[in-house]
Amino acid sequence: MSQRITSQDKIAAILLRKDAAAFYTRTPLQFLIALLGIVFISETLVMFLLPLLFPKDANEALVALTDAGLLTLMISPAVWLLLVRPLRADAHRLADLNEELSTEVGTRVELEQRLTRQALHDPLTGLPNRAFFLQELERTLARQQRQPQHCSTVLFIDLNHFKPVNDRWGHAAGDQVLVEVARRLESTVRPGDIVARLGGDEFTVLLDCLEQAGHAARVAERILEQLRHPFSVQEPQAGGGVEHHAVDVSASIGIAGGEATYETAEALLHDADLAMYRAKAKGTGHFEIFVPAGQEFAAEELATENSLR
Repeated sequence: MSQRITSQDKIAAILLRKDAAAFYTRTPLQFLIALLGIVFISETLVMFLLPLLFPKDANEALVALTDAGLLTLMISPAVWLLLVRPLRADAHRLADLNEELSTEVGTRVELEQRLTRQALHDPLTGLPNRAFFLQELERTLARQQRQPQHCSTVLFIDLNHFKPVNDRWGHAAGDQVLVEVARRLESTVRPGDIVARLGGDEFTVLLDCLEQAGHAARVAERILEQLRHPFSVQEPQAGGGVEHHAVDVSASIGIAGGEATYETAEALLHDADLAMYRAKAKGTGHFEIFVPAGQEFAAEELATENSLR
């Protein structure tokens, strides 16, 4: 925070110096232009009015006017040295201040963007992190409260058989798998959807503004199909070579949201997490849609009655 305040103060100081230099440059220059304009207009008027007002002394008046013009020409170098030359130097200093300000602002913007990305994105996969995901989920839930027809669905994805990859080939191989999982997840969703990494081997997907019933289930099926293909990891060898290994990693997916009303993003994410554990209980490579405990009991009771008929 101290670095941010220092940068802002520095930019503010540069702006003040720029404004002061601009004012100092602009005011004397305007005064000089006005003064020279008045002298020129006055001499022109006198040149035409003197023969009319003093026809007998017109020659003497023109001589005096000529002397005044010569005096003006003599004074001009002094005006140049005392006023115009310093103003040109100030203009160069102002250009330097503008360049310094542009550089400072560019550096500031770049720093802000880098810090924002580091705070809201996973450094390994480049995906949004948990903070970014919850922030976007809160925003969509607030919009859903204003527009009930708008609904959002969360897919909670947990990898299966990932720990043996780290144990057998090391964390570098595990990182390779996580990066590839991120790319495959991104390939299965629409451009407006958000794929995030919560941490470890847990990922989430926010399907925004669903248009068709069952779309979340189809996305979950596509994700499971994508993750069924083996992953290739590289293992460095002692002699300097690299050995490739095929790794099988599956996933369990929990789905929550849709038309259900949630007050907080944490509550929706929690229900998606519960649904994921129900899917994991079925075995690897399954997805489960969250159903509240009471509704789940009623559905099981109805299924039992239908089987007895």
